[in-house]
Amino acid sequence: MASLWLGWLLIFIARVADMSMATVRTLFLVRGRPWEAGGIGFFEALIYIVALNQVFQNLNSVWSFFFYAAGFACGNVLGAFLEDKIALGYIIAQVIPKEYPTQVVDKLREAGFGVTVWEGDGIEGKHQVVNVVIKRRDRDNLLSLVNKYVENPFISLSEARGRRGGVFGRGKAK
Repeated sequence: MASLWLGWLLIFIARVADMSMATVRTLFLVRGRPWEAGGIGFFEALIYIVALNQVFQNLNSVWSFFFYAAGFACGNVLGAFLEDKIALGYIIAQVIPKEYPTQVVDKLREAGFGVTVWEGDGIEGKHQVVNVVIKRRDRDNLLSLVNKYVENPFISLSEARGRRGGVFGRGKAK
């Protein structure tokens, strides 16, 4: 019985590991880093084979399927958590305040963010649009500054496949 439990535990841990790696591998692919994705994929496949081997050795046990599926689900959750912590790449933040954004623009620039402002015309009239391309790991800092200096802003965040030029490297977000 102990060997069955060890097998089930191995299935679960292997699936958590390979699914977490699959999530991170996908992140690297989307961010245009195929070599890193390939390296992760190699180890992901090896771990997957170990898990599948354990399942095939215990086909008469429904618990093997349960631990396989549970590891898959938990691996997705862990992978999403890791992806958020790794925070590779860039995002585009567009902030639309109700009033002219002088104070928040100044504070964002002081923090090292490159800021571009232009006028937009929406359903509620003309507003200034504050556009900032930032490293994903700086997202919380940017949102904190915006929420501190702008009352009830409209904020849109989207993924940026890449970037060229700009103020990256001139200032460092604090």
